[in-house]
Amino acid sequence: MWYIAIFFLLGVCAKDFTGHRLISITARTNADLEFLNSLSDSGAFEELDFWTELSLHHPVEIRVSPNDFEKLQQSLYDVGLTYIILNHNIQDTIDDEKIAMAKVPKNANGCDVTGTYCTFAEISAWLDEKDADPRVQVSVTATSSFEGRPIFIVKVAADMNNPKEAVWIEAGTHAREWIAVSSALNLIERLSDTQDTFANEMLSNFDFYIVPVHNPDGYVYSHTSNRLWRKNRQTCTGIGSGVGTDLNRNWGAGFGGAGTSAFCSSHTYRGSAAFSAPETAALRDAAFGADSPYIRAFFSVHCYSEFMLVPYGYTSTKPARYTHLVEVADAMMAYLETVDNRYYLVGTPPDILYAASGGAYDYFYIEGVPYAYTYELRPQSGTSNGFVISPSNIPTAAEELFISLWAFATYDNLNYD
Repeated sequence: MWYIAIFFLLGVCAKDFTGHRLISITARTNADLEFLNSLSDSGAFEELDFWTELSLHHPVEIRVSPNDFEKLQQSLYDVGLTYIILNHNIQDTIDDEKIAMAKVPKNANGCDVTGTYCTFAEISAWLDEKDADPRVQVSVTATSSFEGRPIFIVKVAADMNNPKEAVWIEAGTHAREWIAVSSALNLIERLSDTQDTFANEMLSNFDFYIVPVHNPDGYVYSHTSNRLWRKNRQTCTGIGSGVGTDLNRNWGAGFGGAGTSAFCSSHTYRGSAAFSAPETAALRDAAFGADSPYIRAFFSVHCYSEFMLVPYGYTSTKPARYTHLVEVADAMMAYLETVDNRYYLVGTPPDILYAASGGAYDYFYIEGVPYAYTYELRPQSGTSNGFVISPSNIPTAAEELFISLWAFATYDNLNYD
């Protein structure tokens, strides 16, 4: 019975977040942002986990452990920053998510990717079945993850024998961003439907290459040991102790710059060098291999905050085609917003957030891909859920991703110069 599954699921994730709070801080100046940025590597706290990027355009949300809460209160008071508590006990939210997941019945083929968060084993089995679809071709990168798991690449095409220009989509770089993984899986399902008019229009112009779980080790760990794990599971060679590299700080685009950390314990630990993480090197090699088709667009799918980020993330300098990139992004977001009236802010990280170096979409753009963007999917900042969002959001989030990609694939003024 489903309630038995609930008790099992509630006991799976070993790390307990009882008493962990999610607080929201409104930064008013760049000095406020610099102060908040200094907290993560200060060594003064047991564990501060920034759930949203630093920004003057929306509150900064931080998970804080019970042991650190009073100390953080005092630190904020000392510099005149105020906060509100969005969530007094994150473990309750995690438990509610697990209960919601357990209530989604298994279908004949196992986990329902359209309605719940599937484990990596269930995703692997689902992809094995999808590989029989004439529109779908499942392969793996030449290099596995740090712990030896496959990194799947799912090609969806109208005609496998007549390749078109490619659109690459990567999700699951950050392990805890389950809604991003589910949205990518739903994209595969939707594109493979030969009766879907929108999918047919998209595939008449491009072949899609989808990496639904770029960080399989971290994703498995987020299901079994720590729901809020972000990085991969690589041995760290940086400063101090800790495990894991932030894959979205490990690309060769301003590597080691703003928004990254040299400390192993940091959630933004960048790695020892660009592409030191096998997962980033594997995706680079697959996308830019000698036999790979020309890439017209790359989309990195993350959550949360409801943004569409445009290059560059690592510098305030704008690319030469910035105006056009924003024009296309605005058109995509106009369609996304029709799904559920969600407004997505478009811009570069230095303009609307805080500089972040070593990102995937910057690397693809620098390497000559004309269109490169990062989604930050739902929910909005300012909610009590953050990454731990009910699976009931999956269909709508997936539709928002799909219809905005349809808008890109059918946009009548794509400029490749």
